[in-house]
Amino acid sequence: MKKLYFIFIVLFIICTPIFADYNNRRSAGISYSGGIYPTGYINGVNIDINPFTVPLHLSFTANYLDSFSIQTNVSWRFFNQPLLGSISWYFGSGLGSEFFFDIEKYDIYTFAQAGLQVFPLDQIELFLEIKPDIGISFSQNPIIFRGGVSFLIGSRFWFN
Repeated sequence: MKKLYFIFIVLFIICTPIFADYNNRRSAGISYSGGIYPTGYINGVNIDINPFTVPLHLSFTANYLDSFSIQTNVSWRFFNQPLLGSISWYFGSGLGSEFFFDIEKYDIYTFAQAGLQVFPLDQIELFLEIKPDIGISFSQNPIIFRGGVSFLIGSRFWFN
C-alpha cells in the first residue's frame, strides 16, 4: 500500500506543472458527501482543497457505511462553462482510494464528476455535484469490483 501512495504522489508532482495556470486561484472547501452503493447508503464529510493554482482538486472524506473509512481523491476539472450570470457547471474525472478501518479492505477507483456551482460573492462558491465511480476492492476475499454513485453539496472559499 505504501508503494501505491508513493506512485500517486510522484504522478501528482509530475502532473502539476502541466496545468500550471488555473487563474492563479487556490481554494478550500467543505461538503456533505452521500452515496448509493450495492452494500448500502454512505454518509461522509468531505474536505476539498486546491492548493496549487491548477485545475486539480484534492479531497479527503471520512465515511461511514458498514465501517469507518477514509477516501482520498484527486480530480481534474477539464470543462467549466458559465450558464447564467454567476451560475456555471463543470465536468471532470479523477482517481481515488479508500481505506476501511474496521474491516481489512482497500479500494482503488476512477470516477467522473459533474456539478453546478454558484458564486454569490467572487470568493464564495456553493456547489452540488454528482460522482459515479467504478473500481476494484482488495480484501481477504478475492478481488471484487465496486461501483456506485455519490453526491456532494457544499461550499468553497477561493483565495485570490
